[in-house]
Amino acid sequence: MLVTLGFLLAGLLTLALAPAYRRRVARLTSEDIRRSIPVTEAEIKADKDRLRAQYAIRVHKLEAQNQQQRLAAARQLVELNRRDAEIAKLQSEIERIKAELEEAGNARRVLEHTVTDSLPKVEQRLAEARQLLMQRDREIAELNQETMKSVRALDEAMQINAQQRQEIERMASALSMRAAVNRDGLSDSRLEGEIAYRAELEALRAKARDQASLISRLQAGAESRAAGVPSGNGAAQSLGSAETERLRQDLTEAEAALKAARSAADVDAVARGAEAKIAALQARIDDQAAEIAKLKAALKAYEEGEDGDHATSLRDSRLAAKARISSLQAQVTQQLVTIQRLRAEVASGNERLARQAAHFMEEMRRLGAGRRPASPEARRSRDVTAPRRSLAERISDAKPALAAKLLPSRQGEATAPVPSRAVPERATDRSKVSDYLKALSEAEPEAPHPSRAETTEPVATAASAPPENGRQEVAPEKAPPDKATPPSTENKPAKPRFRLMERITGIGKG
Repeated sequence: MLVTLGFLLAGLLTLALAPAYRRRVARLTSEDIRRSIPVTEAEIKADKDRLRAQYAIRVHKLEAQNQQQRLAAARQLVELNRRDAEIAKLQSEIERIKAELEEAGNARRVLEHTVTDSLPKVEQRLAEARQLLMQRDREIAELNQETMKSVRALDEAMQINAQQRQEIERMASALSMRAAVNRDGLSDSRLEGEIAYRAELEALRAKARDQASLISRLQAGAESRAAGVPSGNGAAQSLGSAETERLRQDLTEAEAALKAARSAADVDAVARGAEAKIAALQARIDDQAAEIAKLKAALKAYEEGEDGDHATSLRDSRLAAKARISSLQAQVTQQLVTIQRLRAEVASGNERLARQAAHFMEEMRRLGAGRRPASPEARRSRDVTAPRRSLAERISDAKPALAAKLLPSRQGEATAPVPSRAVPERATDRSKVSDYLKALSEAEPEAPHPSRAETTEPVATAASAPPENGRQEVAPEKAPPDKATPPSTENKPAKPRFRLMERITGIGKG
């Protein structure tokens, strides 16, 4: 109730005060309007001038702004033109880059296709190259083993030559002792022993020479095989398993031929067979070298066509292979030096053997001397007119009876005189003697080496020389005149060595 009464009182007060407030507001508003509107003419002119001035200032400002906007528009137009040019240039560059990108994409697709197609082939060829390198290493090891076998075979041959030289020295000393002991005995038995010893000495000397030539040929074959290992930077690459097996069989056959040459009588045929085998091996080695050159060219082309990673790995493997080849070449060089040293030893041994043989022949010439020397003119005329005959014919012309009784004897049989035999045994002995003399005559070459001629000629002349003890008058009756004259004494050494003979003579007399 009180609240309602309060609201009513407030409404009444508002209604009482509202007219007065309205009148005050109207009065203030009219006063403001009067103050703002010019009333006099001067105020009106002043107001017009003010408005004109304001409009003029605004127009000037607008003109300045317009000028600035025009300049800005011109600058923007220039910038737009420059940007349009850059945009055109960039568009052309974009077109070019798009074309290049398309070309690169096409090339990449083609390269991927090519690599995808060639990668299996390249991997296969790389695997084959690795297999060839491994096979080459195995074959180099086999060749080293074969070289060691050849060196051992050469050592055995040198030992055999040393044994033969010792046997020759022993036979020569026995011959000298026999000559010293039988110097006062029967002439026929002495001549028989001398001829037997000379024949056996010639056979051993020929065998030693043939074996020395065989050794030199085998050394040449070994050197050619050793030189074929490093000369071509991949010689084993072209050798297959079958070719290696054939080379091994050839080497085995050569070793078997060398062993057969040590015990067989026909050394010349074995030597010719060994030469043919060595020539075949050399031809095979040449063919393999040509094939190696082809493989090297193919490998080089393959390396040039490979990518960086594959080429680098292949070069690394090839460098490792080259290092192994260098080490093997050093080993082969050392083996070649050893072979050269062995060859020098064999040559020195052969030279020493030749000097000993010359000394023995000089001793035999001195023991068989006792005939009248012939003049050099007669000897030259005899050599020109008469052909050279064999040792058997010369012995038959000098001593027919002795040639009929003569038998090939060994070292122990040469010291005893030939006993009288029955008639059937003599026929067999004659056939054996004729066969032995034919073998001796066939063993003599048609055109002997000068050093060999110097050693064989005194044997023939000493064999055809008549004995000293009372049989010098019988020989000229049965031998031709041209065969009775000894060789000239011009080739004799000025100072013969008598020390060995003097010692042997002293031992025999004691």
